[in-house]
Amino acid sequence: MIEADLYYDVDMHNWKDALQIQLPPNAKFSDSFEIYWIQAVAAARLDRPVEARASLGKFRQSLAEWRESQGPSWDAVWGPVFSVALTEDESWTMLSEGKDDEAVTRLKTAVQYERDHPMYYADVLPRPVSEMLGDMLLQMGRSTEALAAYKAALDVAPNRLDSLLGARTAAAKSGNAQLSDEYAERIRKEGGLIISRP
Repeated sequence: MIEADLYYDVDMHNWKDALQIQLPPNAKFSDSFEIYWIQAVAAARLDRPVEARASLGKFRQSLAEWRESQGPSWDAVWGPVFSVALTEDESWTMLSEGKDDEAVTRLKTAVQYERDHPMYYADVLPRPVSEMLGDMLLQMGRSTEALAAYKAALDVAPNRLDSLLGARTAAAKSGNAQLSDEYAERIRKEGGLIISRP
């Protein structure tokens, strides 16, 4: 249930709800890294840098303890995936602290890794890193760059609704109304809705 709530809040950009996710009763600190991951992103998206930095610290510590409990064979396979998640948290935290250029540069390193090592996102990560980059650039008002990032995300995870919504918005804000309409039509054909988020 926690994982479902986490993924739902990520896709809906419901950052306030994400901050309300509670650890299950008797949950181990080392098993709770996903909650700290989304709460770092959520706090940063809500412009709460102190909370973002605190959640980032908990994510690092919890993940380190969990990795240690799993052993080196696990880390050889999954370590790079969680390094990507850590980079996402670090980047959003930097952005909330006003380190815009540093945040974008940091996140782009994970996008490059994603490009070189394609992953199946439904089972591995909540969303493509390039989609997160699109969100970050769009938030910064860099809509043309954001559009390129969303296009890259759709190459990794074709027809993913959140990337299509982002691409539609970025195209509109960059002055390409025709392309924005094309993305809207793709969303409708996929059975999605043109939604607003919290």
